[in-house]
Amino acid sequence: MPVAVYTAHRAWYRGRDVLDLTRLTVRSRPFLSSSVTACVSPRGSVHQAQEQYLACLRASYRTHRLLWQTVLTRARVVIVCSCPPGVRTCRRYVLAEVLGKLGASLGGELRDALPPLPVTRVPRGSS
Repeated sequence: MPVAVYTAHRAWYRGRDVLDLTRLTVRSRPFLSSSVTACVSPRGSVHQAQEQYLACLRASYRTHRLLWQTVLTRARVVIVCSCPPGVRTCRRYVLAEVLGKLGASLGGELRDALPPLPVTRVPRGSS
């Protein structure tokens, strides 16, 4: 069964199956590049921004194939970024489309806001 891929705004999703494109982590490293530092490029066109990120993803697929395969064998992944929904140059949409071409089932954008995470308070005097 193919991985189900969803996208969401970073503030609206916090599940275990998250792939956060706003932070460099072991899980997100193959999908980020120092040459593409933001989703929205003030210079150039939407097409240029998407092509630049696609070039990074192609190179990543060649060098980090095992990590890509790991994502593709999961039951579900939710790709998050801090861009507002619908920004055409957002990496979460580009990556979701690429994963779809690799056999993933695309589930669309999750737009339901989640309640904030509970705040853990540390009693005074404890360290």
